[in-house]
Amino acid sequence: MSRWLAVVGVAVVATGLRFAGLGHWSVSGDELATTREARVLFDGLPADPASQTARLPRLIPAGYLVQYLGYRTFGTDEWGSRVPAAVAGSILPPLIAWLLWRPLGGYAATATGLFLAVSPEAVFQSQQNRFYMSAGLVAGGCVAAAAVAVRDRHAGTFCVAGATAAIAPLFHPVLAALAPGLAAATWLGMPAGPDHARRRFLVIAGVAVAVVVLVVAGYHLPLLRQWNAGAGWGYPTGLAVLAGVKRLGVPAALLAALGAVLMFRADRPAFGFWAVWAGGWAATLVVLPSALAYQPAYSFPFLLGPVVPAGYAVGEIARTLREQSGRAGAVVWVAAACLSGAPALVSHYADGSRYNHRAAAAVVADRRRPGEAVAAVSPGNLAHYRGELADAAGLDPAVLTRELSAVGRRGRP
Repeated sequence: MSRWLAVVGVAVVATGLRFAGLGHWSVSGDELATTREARVLFDGLPADPASQTARLPRLIPAGYLVQYLGYRTFGTDEWGSRVPAAVAGSILPPLIAWLLWRPLGGYAATATGLFLAVSPEAVFQSQQNRFYMSAGLVAGGCVAAAAVAVRDRHAGTFCVAGATAAIAPLFHPVLAALAPGLAAATWLGMPAGPDHARRRFLVIAGVAVAVVVLVVAGYHLPLLRQWNAGAGWGYPTGLAVLAGVKRLGVPAALLAALGAVLMFRADRPAFGFWAVWAGGWAATLVVLPSALAYQPAYSFPFLLGPVVPAGYAVGEIARTLREQSGRAGAVVWVAAACLSGAPALVSHYADGSRYNHRAAAAVVADRRRPGEAVAAVSPGNLAHYRGELADAAGLDPAVLTRELSAVGRRGRP
């Protein structure tokens, strides 16, 4: 399989999917908050210094810088505010396919890139005004560069990975796990050799870990104090695990399990290297819900971990098919396997995987009568589209759910 042809094909698919309908859907979730938070940090917009509106952009200034530069270039409407994430999401799949071509083989690298290109979760994160996709690009690029370095025993490339891991927490706090992950992946994924490359790599990873510890202890922890204290929307561990599998995709999860077995049997060092990152992704689903108010986007930057074993399984099957039925059969299999999550992707484009606040605001504003009050979970999103709803009160979704459940119980015979 031609490396350039495969990478260009992955890039075309990724870019087309991420810019399709990019400005069509209304703002939802924390998209408006992201724009305001970036302006608080870079334009000096007033905000209570103790509020999360002021603390969050200070916590991850690199992530907000990417968003802010996009606003200055493309604007802050639905399309322009999402361009930074769409660009980051368009870069990641072909970058992964290119970097992993030699470590995994052409078919496996192409499949891994395609899985990322058509992943409904990756497409969603690439189509919202938020910083998770830039964090995913940083994490994916770091891990893939480390895979190249470990395979080739190239210290310069590993220095790039180490430097990326050192600054990664400024894109998202969960990326503090990258630096210790590099050390573990090096220990498990690079056999000791006469050139002492493994020792040099561990020293580089150790320096990155030391920098991250200083950043987290001296800069992050004071800003994170009482973060989301008392929030009622966090996922419990069981639900977080189910959400993680759902967002990865059941077909990809099954292929990842098969790929782990095949990699363990065929290439123990590669298995050790990727087990660290797949295990790290799984650990976020299990550990984070008990440590903070968790939502599935927190695990997204580590999505490459389970996707690589899935791509490896597809690639190994493709190699067998090529031997038996030629290149055409292998290519058809790779495309079919990577499109196994197509129904979820089609569902995403039905509504952008978000609420339609534009339509909701129009309905509420047009039907509101004098003297009536309005309350909503996302009042700011409604007011964005209809200014007369600026007096809408906010509702805590967790409290609302409890109250509605209580009403339902009282109404039962």
